[in-house]
Amino acid sequence: MGQIGAELAGADSEALHAAVHKLLAGHQDALTAGAKESPHSADDQLTEAAVYFHTLLELAYLVASADGFAEQERAALAALIETATSAALDRTVLLAHFDDLDSGTEMLGRRERLARAAANIDGNGGREAALRFSALIATANGVMATKELDVLVEMGDHFGIDKGAVETIARDVVAELVEHMGGAQ
Repeated sequence: MGQIGAELAGADSEALHAAVHKLLAGHQDALTAGAKESPHSADDQLTEAAVYFHTLLELAYLVASADGFAEQERAALAALIETATSAALDRTVLLAHFDDLDSGTEMLGRRERLARAAANIDGNGGREAALRFSALIATANGVMATKELDVLVEMGDHFGIDKGAVETIARDVVAELVEHMGGAQ
């Protein structure tokens, strides 16, 4: 099996960006609801929507940052999530959240964070959606690095989804991006 996302190599960045936004639209209601219900202080109660949003965000972050996470990638992801949530959370809040995720990952390790976050996702539909969302975020820069795919496969393990099925989900995401960009690049 070839590298996932190789079809996107050399793609026009604006076309890729637009295709990513089109695919994110399928997650927009859940993302926006969760972002709007995110706690603003330690005293606020976490709703189911907020837990789901933060879990999706953490899972996608853990996958996308597996090969390193340059400031440009962090800023792009924050802008993408800000748009996908209809600006329910602005990018400065998201960037601060990424700093918190960095600290937590450094303290506990990526595997432990992944296991804990994956445990928050219930049901096969939710698990597949989490894999699709994480694959989309990881390929938003035009390719899924081997380390990112390894973390995505590990997430699948936590969900009881085998490597082949996870790779199929990732390839399907890439195929949808290519389709939204008007065919093979």
